[in-house]
Amino acid sequence: MIADHHNAIHQYLQPPHPTEQLGRFENLNLTSEGEEYDFVTDPKIINRLARASELSFLDIYADEGF
Repeated sequence: MIADHHNAIHQYLQPPHPTEQLGRFENLNLTSEGEEYDFVTDPKIINRLARASELSFLDIYADEGF
């Protein structure tokens, strides 16, 4: 599910910036260790995060040793 969301974001960031795949994640969240995390689908937020270089897929899985 996380990988599918990442792929939807990556696809959105490529011109002409399609939002169809992002729509699959609207109002969805992921629960991990009792915490709920919403999937980001707002293009304004995605663009802001992309400009700040905060969308690296590997950062999600980074180990402290890397």
